[in-house]
Amino acid sequence: MVGVQAFGSENLSGTDTKTGSPHFLLRYVTCFYSPRHHVGGMARLNFDLDPTDTSAASVAADKRKLRRAWWLTLACVGVLWVILLLQWALGFDPGRLGVWPRQEAGLLGVLTAPLVHEGFAHLAANSSALLVLGVLALRVYPRALRIALPVVWLGSGALVWWLARPSSHIGASGIAVGLMLFLFAMGLLRRERLAIVTSMVVFFLYGSMLHSMLPGDPHISFEYHLFGGFCGLLSAFFLYRRDPLPPRKLYSWDLEDEDEDTAGTDGLEYDHDAPPMSDGRPRHSL
Repeated sequence: MVGVQAFGSENLSGTDTKTGSPHFLLRYVTCFYSPRHHVGGMARLNFDLDPTDTSAASVAADKRKLRRAWWLTLACVGVLWVILLLQWALGFDPGRLGVWPRQEAGLLGVLTAPLVHEGFAHLAANSSALLVLGVLALRVYPRALRIALPVVWLGSGALVWWLARPSSHIGASGIAVGLMLFLFAMGLLRRERLAIVTSMVVFFLYGSMLHSMLPGDPHISFEYHLFGGFCGLLSAFFLYRRDPLPPRKLYSWDLEDEDEDTAGTDGLEYDHDAPPMSDGRPRHSL
């Protein structure tokens, strides 16, 4: 479309519904398993997000947090649809709110460009990814996301204004790519179980977004994708310690190692240089 370089439309952004469904991800998050419990001779899985605390209160708290993340993300995506409906009803040109590189009037687009889309197909292609990635990021890294999302939003827009091709760049695909690489990098940096599993699932579902960061279709703003991904990686590098790590679970072999380390000690200090006693026990000093 001349004058409007809408990205993510026509299922070309790698964020369409074919790459994953929020229902699948919710099943993954809610079924992240914890240690097995044996009840009546049969193994039963306790499905909760905190594998170190299997109490009923902890499971209920995890489900509340997940529901809160889901409804908040759904509300944000709903706002995008309301804006699109108003845009369609009023006949408003979304390019007017896009990022126009190196033009003073285009600076407004740094704030507004992710809120407007070329059409229903464009926003539909982004909605699934925004829902899934938003729920995951808000549930797994709530503290880091408070900083990472503004960095991706404003940072990618500012870089597009500074370096991108002269056209109007609109849409939220840059935010989706930024969240994807943010979640992926967090798993590599934190190296704890939930972070690693989240990173693998995100890359499996949305790894195809990496192709959208390269030049291709002239109607797709690869610059927004590229700079969004860059800001997501940068945020992960500086914020991966912001959310506390879960307590490390002790397994049976860890307890056995501790028992071996403490075996044979009774609180006395032994003199290993002295000859043993008549019964073979080491002589201790008082």
